[in-house]
Amino acid sequence: MKTIEQNNPTNQQTKRSLAQKYFLWLDPCEIWCLMRKKTRFNSTFYDCIRLALENPSDTICGLYAYDGDCYEVFRNIFWPVIMDYHKVDIRNLTFKHDFGDVQHIHDLSSDINRQILSIRIRINRSIQGYPMIPKLNLNQLLEIEERIRNALEYLDQDLHGEYRSLKDISDVDQIDLREKSILFQKPAYHPAINAIADDQWPTG
Repeated sequence: MKTIEQNNPTNQQTKRSLAQKYFLWLDPCEIWCLMRKKTRFNSTFYDCIRLALENPSDTICGLYAYDGDCYEVFRNIFWPVIMDYHKVDIRNLTFKHDFGDVQHIHDLSSDINRQILSIRIRINRSIQGYPMIPKLNLNQLLEIEERIRNALEYLDQDLHGEYRSLKDISDVDQIDLREKSILFQKPAYHPAINAIADDQWPTG
């Protein structure tokens, strides 16, 4: 015979995201203070926790920074979530960017080169002076694309190529490029994020 607790769904343990977990640790005064804050790009506390609120059982993290300032402005929730997710103590973390000396990078041997069929590099980074994608408007997206296009024109020799804006590539060509692992896939559907992040897709 099932117990009353088993029959009552409210008593069953539900899956929680890290954002939900640490949101519940905040006291009402902290929540009120966070709700009143905004970053210089007008990102709010609600923006950052929106995914966790609208899809409570459909995400592990549930917390997203809409611009670089969010990590500090809303640190009361970002820091514990980051420490839990990445298993690091962010309070004692030091950042060191060292990609080595380009003059000491050696070419791969011919044996290794013959084994490489294709190489794809994807870089996800924010750009100074701009918020992240959910807060970018159409003009900002086009401005960033133009800056990237101009920068790529300086590449020469084996790095030189043709720049093609995604909105100008036909569906047939897109399928062909994806099959060759050259073009990235379309954004996976997610109701909370895509409603904002992909408003202008594929422009920019």
